[in-house]
Amino acid sequence: MTLSRKPWIVVALGLVVLATIVRLAINFSSTYPPGIDAAYYPLQTRSWLLHGRLMYDDLPLIFWLNAGVAKLLMARGWELDAALLEASRVVDCLGPPWIAAFVMPAGYVWSGGRRTPLAGCAAAALMTTL
Repeated sequence: MTLSRKPWIVVALGLVVLATIVRLAINFSSTYPPGIDAAYYPLQTRSWLLHGRLMYDDLPLIFWLNAGVAKLLMARGWELDAALLEASRVVDCLGPPWIAAFVMPAGYVWSGGRRTPLAGCAAAALMTTL
């Protein structure tokens, strides 16, 4: 690892951790996840698990992830609806923060490894994750 990459790596990992903590605090601050479409993800995942298809046409990746986490929770004794709600929260907290892990290397390459654009790139990565 060269010296010029180290600050970029530290900032990228710091952003992932910070965004994960913020998303955990928001998602688990109330009984139900906040947001206009908070029930959409558990509903679609429930349809996927029970009927083998999504209720509404949509890209399936997020629902596959939710279904996998929900199945793990159900294997530990959770009931279906509680597992779906929890899985939706967990995937929402752990998935999107890793966008920073892709934005930061792109910024590093585009800047040629210079440190000057590090703050701007970190701000862009933070905006995409939160």
